[in-house]
Amino acid sequence: MVAGNGDLDTCLTTSLVKELRPGAFLSVREGPGVHTREIARIYSGQAVWNCDSAGAWAGIVYRPGSRSQDEGIDCDLGPSNTPRRPYRGDCRSGWVHGSFLVSLAG
Repeated sequence: MVAGNGDLDTCLTTSLVKELRPGAFLSVREGPGVHTREIARIYSGQAVWNCDSAGAWAGIVYRPGSRSQDEGIDCDLGPSNTPRRPYRGDCRSGWVHGSFLVSLAG
C-alpha cells in the first residue's frame, strides 16, 4: 500500500538491502510473513522504498538493480495526500523482513 500520509512523502523512507553472505538473496514475498509466496529475489545493495509495515515486515517498492536512492528508484509513487492504495506503477512491490534493510533517508 502507498500514500495516505498527508503532507509527508508517499513512502516514508528509502533503504538498502544489507550486505548478505556471498550468493545469498532476500526473498520478496506476496504478503508479510514467511508462509506467503515468494514473488522475487533481491540482493545486497538493492535500493527500496519502504511504503508499508506489518510488525517486522516492510512493504517495499523497488526497481530491480537500483543500488542507490538516486539510481533509478523513481517509481512514480504518486501523491501522498490520496487514500492508501495498492501500488500500480512501473516498479515491483512486495514484502521483506525489515531486519535486512538499512535506512537511507526518511
